[in-house]
Amino acid sequence: MTKHMVAGVVLAMGLLMTSMATASESSQVAVPERMEQTNQIAKTEADSKEATIATGVELTDSQQRMLEKYYQILPELKKLTLQFVGNSETDSIWIWHFYQELPPGSSGIDAASARLTFAANSDELCTFDMSIPEWATEKLPSQELAKQQAAQFIKRVLGDKADLYQMNEQLGYSGSSSSDSEGKEIRWSARTISFDYLVNGIPFLNQALRVDVDAAGHITGYYRQKMDNLDTGVFPDPAKAISQQEATDIFNQMIQMKLNYIQCQPLQFGMRGESRETRPVLMYAPVHASSIDALSGEPIQEMGNLASQSERVQLIGAGKQLLAQTKEEAAKVLVEEFKMDMGTMAFNHIHEHKDTFQGATKYKDFSWSTANEPEDGNNIKYVHLQTVADSGEVLRLSVQDHSKAVKEERVSKELIRQRALQFIQRYLAAGSTEMDLVSYDFDTIAWFDPKRKNKEELPEPVSHFSFYPLYQGIPVSDGGYFVSINNLTGEVVGYAKGGLDPSVRLPDKQGIVTAEVAKAEYLKTHPLALTYFWPEWLGQRAPAPYLVYMPKPQAGVTYIDALTGQSVVIGYGDSD
Repeated sequence: MTKHMVAGVVLAMGLLMTSMATASESSQVAVPERMEQTNQIAKTEADSKEATIATGVELTDSQQRMLEKYYQILPELKKLTLQFVGNSETDSIWIWHFYQELPPGSSGIDAASARLTFAANSDELCTFDMSIPEWATEKLPSQELAKQQAAQFIKRVLGDKADLYQMNEQLGYSGSSSSDSEGKEIRWSARTISFDYLVNGIPFLNQALRVDVDAAGHITGYYRQKMDNLDTGVFPDPAKAISQQEATDIFNQMIQMKLNYIQCQPLQFGMRGESRETRPVLMYAPVHASSIDALSGEPIQEMGNLASQSERVQLIGAGKQLLAQTKEEAAKVLVEEFKMDMGTMAFNHIHEHKDTFQGATKYKDFSWSTANEPEDGNNIKYVHLQTVADSGEVLRLSVQDHSKAVKEERVSKELIRQRALQFIQRYLAAGSTEMDLVSYDFDTIAWFDPKRKNKEELPEPVSHFSFYPLYQGIPVSDGGYFVSINNLTGEVVGYAKGGLDPSVRLPDKQGIVTAEVAKAEYLKTHPLALTYFWPEWLGQRAPAPYLVYMPKPQAGVTYIDALTGQSVVIGYGDSD
């Protein structure tokens, strides 16, 4: 049995963009009596079944009390067998696994399961996910139902501590699927509700909760993001912050709006493998929309550590195609085109699947890893190649190579850039073409000390290059080619094929609104909100948290239509 997970677009953006509700917009959600009655019925039915613990699983008195508590909160657990209780020394958590006992000969895909993790030596729930085949659906709950059930769950898990959190008005969704060797597949969908931790009445980005609720109101997932040893006394005083209007004036001078074409913009997002209607659009999107230090009014650049720059380049494509139908052909492409040594690699598997959002096309994923994998987990290399199943056209390559992470010398930035340009021109359509090149490199983080980390723990230094085709002089964002170069070796470790779809007719740029009009619309729909943020990277934390003004996102993914100057909100399938 294979299980696949997919997160919604909003959640894919991370908690950075999902924790924006301000204290003045606190959302206190009452739980209707009818929902209490529904939950009581489910609880009574589960209570009639005696809970089962597998032979060999021994619980301490405190663990037994924890089990009884979560049998009350999640009565469906009593229908499953507690199969495993163990601890993770590296993460300081307890792990509990529950499974459903099936008759002999049954398919594993039909078994319900659940996994809970707790902070060591406490009953504080860290994560939870549950997959019950009878609950499978691709429908989403109404916003009202999802919010009510999530709020009730948080209250039951945290008790009075739930008052330290505030519901975020922005919604996301999650989905998963399970399949077996016979081709049977089960899919689940859920709406995700986020809760922000409040410090001085202001959301703190580094500490939040997420709750997944399915169409029937079942709680199917929970995730806690928490910063240990939090001293709220070191947080900046919001009384010393500049006004929102002052911050908005600064932000207005700083932000830029960039035109982009999208060939296939979904009208709404769907779940895994589900086709959705799309249309071509010309949009404005903000660039350099950094946050603003609420005390000094200066821009903050530590919300991420990637620096980017854009330029126009003239390239000459050779029109070469990359094709691979079998694992042997895929390995040949890696050796001849990507110059990889596959002699030390062992083939793992081929996984055939549909695209996450546009389900018409099938794809093959080929996977390799270092043969005779070292016991310590170091010096391992992973290679993944994706193709179109029918044609064999190579679409993507990704390489993780931890064996080179200890090298000191680096290839110069200019040689890396030239390597990316030379590589991509082989696979562009034949002829001369102008493209928009955006290059990304890791910025130095002033407070991060690499000497405090083992070299094996540091990420591979990689430079990324995006090559966007142009239409009427404007980049086409979903037509980009992507190349990643390892800064230590100069090798290509990432590739994604792009290009324009000749069947798509892009809008004419004549009659578009100005960038200033688009900027005004963006600021109207994304007002600045006070937020606390404490930069953290690879286990190291900045000396102190920031109090910042950040744009508040709308509920859903939005863009500004360049022809109308109005915001467009992209919802989810079965959204209300």
